[in-house]
Amino acid sequence: MRKLPLLLLGLVSCQSALLETGDVYFRQQSYAQAFNEYMQLDTSHPMVQQRIEVTRYFLAEDAVRMLSNSGNADEALVLLEKIQPLAPINRHDTIVGLAERCRNHIATRHFDLALEFNDIGDKKNAIRELLIALTWREDYAPAIERLTIIAAREEMRNALGEENYVEAIGHLEQGHDVRARTAFMHASHLLTDPQLANNRLNAISKTLAEEAIRQAQIYLDAQQSGMAWAAIQDAIHLGIDDPAALVMAERLDDSLFSQAYLIAADIQVRAGNHNVANESINKAASFSVVEHTADLIEIRNRNTDLHQQQRYLQARAYELDSQLSRANELYSQIYLASSEYGYKDTQQRLTYTNNRLVEAEMYYQQAVAAAENGDVTGHKEMLRSVLKLAIDYKDALHLFALANQVD
Repeated sequence: MRKLPLLLLGLVSCQSALLETGDVYFRQQSYAQAFNEYMQLDTSHPMVQQRIEVTRYFLAEDAVRMLSNSGNADEALVLLEKIQPLAPINRHDTIVGLAERCRNHIATRHFDLALEFNDIGDKKNAIRELLIALTWREDYAPAIERLTIIAAREEMRNALGEENYVEAIGHLEQGHDVRARTAFMHASHLLTDPQLANNRLNAISKTLAEEAIRQAQIYLDAQQSGMAWAAIQDAIHLGIDDPAALVMAERLDDSLFSQAYLIAADIQVRAGNHNVANESINKAASFSVVEHTADLIEIRNRNTDLHQQQRYLQARAYELDSQLSRANELYSQIYLASSEYGYKDTQQRLTYTNNRLVEAEMYYQQAVAAAENGDVTGHKEMLRSVLKLAIDYKDALHLFALANQVD
């Protein structure tokens, strides 16, 4: 029975130690450690409950500081509003100071955004951010100063814009549409309310664009593709939303590309590069420019004729050199390329070389047969007959060299 009072004494002593440790942590502003110590006590006791509530408040107050300093001032303000009713009486000035700090952080953030918008020339959003900054802190000097600077600059811009607008009207009255358009464009960029200048600018731009389209058509009818292309690009640059202008621009692009390939083809034809010329001709034809049809046909025919002539002269040279196999092959190509109508006397030359090659084949077979029968003399004689007809016939020259033991 004597042990019970001792046990109670021990428990009371333990509770006192925890309370004292918690109070030490609290005085050191180590609120989290203090809170942990208090939570180990009898939480039903009014004194312990009071300490827990006060410590919980200070923990929340520290959280407000942390949020504010880490760029989350909006969340810090929300938390501060929630804990304000729980604050001890002596924390009133501290709460006011925290609220001002949060509002200052928010104002600074909007001011920095205003500077970014101002740097890229977005005055509208820059002014909006400066005004928002002042709603959070009405005495925020940097925002007030920047608004004053912007207002002064806008006033100067408007003055210049009005000068340009008056100048544009003067150009219109003198019939100088292009100069008027330029002046209206400057005015629309400078004026705070550019609507009237924009309306004038759009109207005169449309008039100039329509004139450019008419001029482009005149150049196109005169087959001056380069001038027409420049005129239609002016119309598009002026901002006219006319499908006909876009169609004409596409048509002119095709025409210029087609013309470039035709010029390249003509150069290659003259240089005798017939295969390369044919590639350029096919590329020009792919654009289907009706105006170039005649030129396309002329260059294609000239390329074919010159190629035929080149092959014909080469074939004749082979024939005169008794290279009838090569000559016959070229004559066949010429004949097929001319849709079997022939080129000059190609048909006769082809008939002649065919007959000679048939005769050469006959002697060649006789030479082979003589070799198989061991008739060396007959073998050489038949090969000699082949070579007299066509020196490039099959491997007759090689066999003749072997028969005469010539390397």
